Amino acid sequence: TYKYIYIHGHKDQLFNLDEDPDEWHSLIGDPAYHQTASEMKARILDKFNPDEIHARVMDSYHKRTLIAEAMSRNGTSWDPEPRFDPARNSLDQYLP
Repeated sequence: TYKYIYIHGHKDQLFNLDEDPDEWHSLIGDPAYHQTASEMKARILDKFNPDEIHARVMDSYHKRTLIAEAMSRNGTSWDPEPRFDPARNSLDQYLP
């Protein structure tokens, strides 16, 4: 019946999908749904540590940004299917 949305660092949302299937009206501020929202949030936080997830995502982002910048500077690519240029010799275009 209910859908709870938790996005770390943003306001939580709670929807009654029977009455609001398109999720237009969040019930998060309605005191009648405080217990429902609290229980659903507790279930999420019992399984996930949002601060740890955020730290890991940011670490990965910084590593990928550094690698992308280095590859951009030296003209390399991670493309798993390099584009073939028929105007160039195959050895010339794939070997540095």
